[in-house]
Amino acid sequence: MSKVAFSFEAEGNVPVRLLDRDGEVYLGYDGSTRSDFFSNASPSEATRIEGYHLSNFRFGFRTDSGLNIFGWVRNAFDKNFFQQLFVGPGQTGLIAGLPGDPRTWGGTISTRF
Repeated sequence: MSKVAFSFEAEGNVPVRLLDRDGEVYLGYDGSTRSDFFSNASPSEATRIEGYHLSNFRFGFRTDSGLNIFGWVRNAFDKNFFQQLFVGPGQTGLIAGLPGDPRTWGGTISTRF
């Protein structure tokens, strides 16, 4: 387990009229940081994962009536990291890893009824 792990979020917005609707344009950021940790119950340098920081951004428009249109990017700086390292069965010396997601981006449109 990491000695230090935390996440945080910030968002700024500005009132606007867009698409013939009153709403707000917003820019959001959320990040997470964790220090080095061993991903196996028996600590070994072979299963030590270096600490990392991830940054995510979103930019969009939303209204009080529930319309929300935004684009987003996760792992914005394309950090290469492992989520977990596994010792292979039978103690053969095999170490397998589960890599974290690379930079991913997309868009979302949602509404409330």
